Amino acid sequence: ARLLVLVLNFTTLLYTIKFEKMKVLVSCVALVALVTVIQGRRTGPHPHGGKHMHERAKKFTYEQFEKQLCDMKKEADAWIDTVLDEEGALNEECQAMLDSIEQSVCYDPDTYTDTCAEDGYFGCGCMDAFSTQPGECSQVPCRIVQYVKSNLVDVLVTYRDEVDSVESFARLVLEKLYTPFMEMACPCFPGLTDATFQCIENYDALVIKPYESIYQAAVVLFDLDTLKDITDTIMSGYCAEVGGVQCHEEFGGMMLTYARMFDNTFNEEHEDQCTSWQRTERGTAQFLQMAAVSSRERVMKGAKRLLHTALCDAQCQEVMAESFYSCCAKHGYQILQEREYSEKLAILVENINNMMVMADLGGEGGKHNYDWSIMSQVQGKFNPEVECSKKGEVNYYAEMGAQCDL
Repeated sequence: ARLLVLVLNFTTLLYTIKFEKMKVLVSCVALVALVTVIQGRRTGPHPHGGKHMHERAKKFTYEQFEKQLCDMKKEADAWIDTVLDEEGALNEECQAMLDSIEQSVCYDPDTYTDTCAEDGYFGCGCMDAFSTQPGECSQVPCRIVQYVKSNLVDVLVTYRDEVDSVESFARLVLEKLYTPFMEMACPCFPGLTDATFQCIENYDALVIKPYESIYQAAVVLFDLDTLKDITDTIMSGYCAEVGGVQCHEEFGGMMLTYARMFDNTFNEEHEDQCTSWQRTERGTAQFLQMAAVSSRERVMKGAKRLLHTALCDAQCQEVMAESFYSCCAKHGYQILQEREYSEKLAILVENINNMMVMADLGGEGGKHNYDWSIMSQVQGKFNPEVECSKKGEVNYYAEMGAQCDL
């Protein structure tokens, strides 16, 4: 079951590696991820309420965060050892699970209607959805699972044995997950998202049959239309070509840069504040404290202040703009505004929280619910060409944006 979750997470990660990413500046993603990991946030309320989170936030330092990442790495390494056998291959149970999933998703578009009703994992609904896609696009789920089968061991072993920094982890994700998936997904966009959400809405594989009524109720409550709009918005930015540049490739390079900045942050001997996140430590601690106990309006203001500190500081603005701003980034920001990304993300989070309350998950009847996506929502509206402008000073984002023909 854990391997199935891993496989689904791989496809979902690659499909949504941007869920808190694409936005105007990929550098901000580091802050989004940081806030999420530090707080240990989840959809429902914290079991100890806002006061517990507030106390934890008071103690925040990047040194503490580094230790937390190391502890997570040790736990992941230990789990990997349970998945691999003595010879370094997937154990029999995991291999059998992948084989079974492959058999389901690698269907024959010409004959599937004869057997899809008995299919374990894909079912008629998903086969109907993807079979309408042209050429190889109808087989994207199959290609993803086959890629996972061929590369999963290599990814796990590389992670366990070679990843020793944030940058090396980002490089592994970029080379083995992000880039291969984007190369499969972008040529099939937007039809791929249409098929994916049709598959989710009409999912009828055998594995879901005992829970079919619950699943259908969840689909209605979850508001798939909003989630699809968000996914389409993100993919539109990633799969765009701007000025002859493939944007997903450029964003991948930015991913490595901000990962390298985390390594610089953890290095006590690194002195250049503009190429590390150390200058945001105090602001991050303040934001985490505020997020635990303050109103939504105050938290959003705090998120904006944190982004301003990271991106607009006069001393570092030129470095940040050169590292994380481009015509692809500007194009992505425009898409977010046109499609009301932040507003739709807020709706999606409210739907998720309501579902958690109805399911009575998280305790206290849903009290102390907080919006774990506030940083992403604020980031989606943060235009550095405007926000970083100060009378009498150069705005390097605006200078770079003026060169874009969009």
